Amino acid sequence: MKGRILCSAMFFFFLLTGISQAKVESAKIYPQGCNIQESKIMESGRNDFFLPGKADPETLSVSPANNSFEIKKISRKKIKKEYPEKIQKLRQKLDKLKLENKRIQARLKSKNKKIEFWEAQINRKWDNAQDALEIGKAFTKPLSNTYLEKIDIKREIREIEQKIEKVKEQIREITAKERKKWKITLHISGPSQQKSKVDYSYYYPYAGYNSTYNLKAMPKEEKISFTWNTEIWQKTGKSWNNTQITLATIKPSFELTPPGLRPWIIKTRPSKKVRADRAKMQAQMAPGPKKELGRGAGEKPRKERKSTYTQWHLGSLDLPSKSPQTTELKTENWPAEFRHLLRPKHFSKSFLMAKIDLQEAKQIPRGKAQFFLQGTLIGKDDFRMQGNKNSIFFGNDPLVKSEKDLIQKKEGEKGFIQGKQTHKWEWNTRITNSHPYSVKVKVEEAIPQARHEDIELQTSLEPEPDEVNSKQHKYVWELTLQKDSQKGIRMQVNVQAPEDMDLIGL
Repeated sequence: MKGRILCSAMFFFFLLTGISQAKVESAKIYPQGCNIQESKIMESGRNDFFLPGKADPETLSVSPANNSFEIKKISRKKIKKEYPEKIQKLRQKLDKLKLENKRIQARLKSKNKKIEFWEAQINRKWDNAQDALEIGKAFTKPLSNTYLEKIDIKREIREIEQKIEKVKEQIREITAKERKKWKITLHISGPSQQKSKVDYSYYYPYAGYNSTYNLKAMPKEEKISFTWNTEIWQKTGKSWNNTQITLATIKPSFELTPPGLRPWIIKTRPSKKVRADRAKMQAQMAPGPKKELGRGAGEKPRKERKSTYTQWHLGSLDLPSKSPQTTELKTENWPAEFRHLLRPKHFSKSFLMAKIDLQEAKQIPRGKAQFFLQGTLIGKDDFRMQGNKNSIFFGNDPLVKSEKDLIQKKEGEKGFIQGKQTHKWEWNTRITNSHPYSVKVKVEEAIPQARHEDIELQTSLEPEPDEVNSKQHKYVWELTLQKDSQKGIRMQVNVQAPEDMDLIGL
């Protein structure tokens, strides 16, 4: 009976001890930073708990699970962290290793002295050759053994020095950790002789996730295969075990009131000397650079749309400090309209462009992306998407190209036509599709622009463009080329200007 009572008492002791320790129960991670939620068993009166030194105490939120408990006062203080036991044990170990290293070094020195003595005896000039032979014969074996012993001693020295360096590294790791932490004092009112679980959360800047993407273009199927991978990391100094992880696409704002309205001042620009002096002063006053200090089986990320952002619930994960974990967030196919973009004035090759118009808006943060065309990696670039529309390029396609030929170029003599100079160009552009399937092609040419009222321009185009974009000053043709086929565009430009006008851009 006594045994059962003792076992039960120990069980409840360890249970309460485990609960009373602050545990990271959940974390909402942003591309940079995170909101950490922990919990601890507290009682009526004063309770102390600690936050990492780099946590933002202004974002602390506290909530007792029991409605009978009420928060009366919260205070905070930054205190130094102490590591006396660990450091003392490691330094004792280091002293022992250093002493052992000195002993081994002394043995090595003794062996070197013996070798020097025996080598000196063998190499000295003996008057009697017989004496030299006998000395050499007597010293050869012990000298050889001493050489071997010296090799063994050097190996011992290397091993002990490696152990010394390892202990030094352990000491550096401990002392390099955050040297300060926040002590939070919480005054709670509630029923006496009762305890309550208290949840508290705070913002911690040294955590986040990096997004990487794979975008695979499949023109025949008219779709893009999109895969979103994330590398999640945290540097709190302790492992998160069995923690509910959520990824959010934007960083939160903790401001309660809007910022003030800045005055709009219009004044004369200061002289170059004044600006230079001001810049020099600001550079002198500027501060130096800042020193920056497994998901459960079968679980899949669950998407949740908020009013202004998207978050993904990854379920329960183990996330060690400073050990990033990679997980696949989602894979989906996007319907896309593919076309080849050609700008014959600048380059003959075409660039494959995918235009997407999705039913659901996307919130995809900036990240590194790999772009594939028909299973082949064609390049890497940054990628982000906000909304449901986008145009994505998948590199150049050598099988769809243009050739722009200058058919004629004429220049009239100055003064030949009523005191005017004339210029005339005519081009023929051939667009070729060498694919075994039809493709859509978008051709863009710049619209000639006269930047003087006395310059006259006339343009003739065949066929007429499908769009004349006046804002971007370009002609646009939308063409469909069947497999192994060609189409042409003819463009003629005439320019007239006063004979004494010096023109550029011809």
